[in-house]
Amino acid sequence: MPRVKVRFISFTHLTDGEKETFFDSVDVLDLLEKVKNRYEKMKEKAFNPKTGNLYPEFIITVNDRQVHDYSTKLREEDVVSILPVFSGG
Repeated sequence: MPRVKVRFISFTHLTDGEKETFFDSVDVLDLLEKVKNRYEKMKEKAFNPKTGNLYPEFIITVNDRQVHDYSTKLREEDVVSILPVFSGG
């Protein structure tokens, strides 16, 4: 199972102060399940309880490329970032 780095951008209050960590995960869905299991606050605030998916206010990237398909396979040393949608003017 690949070991991937996970970065939490701009919401460490939901991850007990952690900015990044590592998980062994085969795909994005597996990774998100592990994130939910580790961080209760994130599970409550960032995930839709009906679908289990991240709310649309959050974006997932793998190696700085946005992914929408939770079945996206992960490879050893991939970097996954979970970040809020940013807007500005």
